[in-house]
Amino acid sequence: YVEAKDIITDIVPYVVVGVGIGAVIHGFVPQTIVTEYLSGPLGVFGAVAVGVPIYTNILGVIPVVESLIGKGLPVGTGLAFMMSVAALSLPQFMILKKVMKKELIASFAVTVASGIVVIGLLFNLLL
Repeated sequence: YVEAKDIITDIVPYVVVGVGIGAVIHGFVPQTIVTEYLSGPLGVFGAVAVGVPIYTNILGVIPVVESLIGKGLPVGTGLAFMMSVAALSLPQFMILKKVMKKELIASFAVTVASGIVVIGLLFNLLL
């Protein structure tokens, strides 16, 4: 029970912030902005680039991406954004820096980012 309470306590702020941002996007961001700037192959690269510096729980990102998909964001681009937030974060790299060489961290980041971009592009192509 105590562990479940701790997990819920840790997750709730991220979910609340994510739902808030999603609500703002849903209510105030015009659909034309999403479709014009985030569609196409470059949108996937942009989503990954934007997702890397964001440090958040994946559960907080889901409402944001759901709102963006509702505004016309391609599913693959949204998926790429969510995966980059979960797999590539600057604080994670700072922790890894203590136990890994910079070259290995860079190799990890490039490999994972490349895989995320490929998956995002494939999902956009297939859906």
